[in-house]
Amino acid sequence: MLFYIIDAIIWLLLSGLYIILYYRRFNNALKNKSIRLYRVTPKAFVIVLTLITLIASGTNLIVSGQDEHISMIDYEIDEYTVNNYDDASMVILDDSVSKAGLSLEIHYYGEDEGTYSSWFTIYVYQDNAWNKLDYISEEIPLWTMIGYRVEKNHPNEMSINWEELYGELSSGRYLIVKQFSNHLGPGEADIYYLACEFIV
Repeated sequence: MLFYIIDAIIWLLLSGLYIILYYRRFNNALKNKSIRLYRVTPKAFVIVLTLITLIASGTNLIVSGQDEHISMIDYEIDEYTVNNYDDASMVILDDSVSKAGLSLEIHYYGEDEGTYSSWFTIYVYQDNAWNKLDYISEEIPLWTMIGYRVEKNHPNEMSINWEELYGELSSGRYLIVKQFSNHLGPGEADIYYLACEFIV
């Protein structure tokens, strides 16, 4: 939206400036016949400027329709290799983090489609290392088998509540890890792990 406002302001400024300069030169030409007018009339200038503006706006619309590729940070954790897949990324939505949960946005840039599930795990940064956070219960959690599809340039949002698994988190640095797979064909998929850091 901001792009179009700036575009309109520039259009008005350039059009107005050219018209002022043109008619100032025109008035001088009436007094002094040796002064030549600009070859481009204000009407022609406005038409050309409008066409350029429309082309620029259309280009921006096409670009804005594409999902921006988000670079992921590498983290050293024992159990998983994370953020080593260029065709997917995960970000934590602003102001969504609480002691009991957060909201994620998952992006996919591949040509097929990606899939993720409800599964996640959390690490806490202690003693200069990422340590897996223990569940508050000894029972192994049951994860739903539902796969959530994410298409190219159409990010999905997901809200996560970990209170039943970890309780409310105390203040500190944490890392949430989610599994992601790309669909290669019937029964074929590569599995990757995405990780994002957050602070409580």
